[in-house]
Amino acid sequence: MNSPRTSRRPTNDGSAPTLEDEYLDIDQWPTVWCVESDDLKRGKDMVDLFNFFLAHQLTLARSRKTLRVHRDNVYALGGQMIRLWHDMPRLRKRGIMRMLLEAIGDDGGPVVYPPLTEPDQRSLDSTCSTGSSPGLAGIISRSLTRNCSAGCRPARDRREFLHR
Repeated sequence: MNSPRTSRRPTNDGSAPTLEDEYLDIDQWPTVWCVESDDLKRGKDMVDLFNFFLAHQLTLARSRKTLRVHRDNVYALGGQMIRLWHDMPRLRKRGIMRMLLEAIGDDGGPVVYPPLTEPDQRSLDSTCSTGSSPGLAGIISRSLTRNCSAGCRPARDRREFLHR
């Protein structure tokens, strides 16, 4: 006999996930990513933006599993941005938020090191891409475009980001 289907939508009994429930450790991420003391500010700036994205995901009544996948993906993205900041000094003049905006292109996020499995990279790309509703790319674009110079735009693909 088939089990009854249950809705993923939150119920009125208070069982809907909250930002605190799902993303309890998010305030610690900048410390984990930190290589130099200046990285804390960069990490906190990214976390502020990621909080907005993750809170939006909560309003869409996503399943807990989906929320955790998005959480894990933005965590990996933040760590990758700090790594690129240190590994590619020529990118530093852009600032961490502009780098983040440019790293997320139409095809998703940057390739993360250490390399993710192909399914995990596709998951990161899905979180970052404009195809998600609205996706991290859409949130970042709306939040940052007004603060960037005319040259600040999302990359069309990963290769363009690294070669600009």
